[in-house]
Amino acid sequence: MRVTGEIHAFDLGQRTGFCFGAPGPKPRRSGAVVLKRKHEAQAVAFGNFIYFLEEEWRRGAPEMIVAEEALSLAAMNRMDASQAVVDMHYGLHAILRGMAHRFGRTVMNSHPGTVRKHFLGMGRVPGGRDETKAALVARCHLVKLMPRDSNDDDRADAISIWDWAASTYGQRSATMTELFLIGEKPR
Repeated sequence: MRVTGEIHAFDLGQRTGFCFGAPGPKPRRSGAVVLKRKHEAQAVAFGNFIYFLEEEWRRGAPEMIVAEEALSLAAMNRMDASQAVVDMHYGLHAILRGMAHRFGRTVMNSHPGTVRKHFLGMGRVPGGRDETKAALVARCHLVKLMPRDSNDDDRADAISIWDWAASTYGQRSATMTELFLIGEKPR
C-alpha cells in the first residue's frame, strides 16, 4: 500500500496527541487535545473525541489513519491498570475505529517498539517511560517537527507515529530529508 495523501496519526489517551499531513518533510499540523478534565466522566472524553474527529474529517477523511495498537488485557494487568484506565483505553480505540469506518477508512496499527526503532534508532530506551518520552521530544526538536518551546510528549508520540507511517507507507518521512545521528542533541 502506497500512501500519497493525508496521514492522521494518534497517540490515544485522556490527552490525545495528533499529527496530520501527507508524507514529506513536515506534517501539516500536530498537537494534543484534552478530551476531559480529571473530575469529568469518561463519557465527556468519548463525546469530545467523536466531535474532534467529526470536525477534522467532515471536509474529507485522510487517506490513512494510524494509531498505536491497543494494549492487551495482559499488559494492562501487568501495569495494574484500573478499570477506568482500561475502559478509557479501549473506548478511545473503539471510537477511532468506528469513526474511521463511518468515513470509509480503516485504522492501521503501529507497534511502539517499531515506531521507536524507526524514530529513535532503538526499540527500547534505557530507563523507563519518562526517559522514552524525553527522547521522543528531543528527537522532535532535533528534526524540527516540534517547536523548541513545546515539551508535549503526547504530541511527540503522535509525530513519531506519523513519521513512521509516512516512511513505511508513503516512502517519504521527515527524518529522511536531513541526516541526524541517533542520539544527537539539538543545537
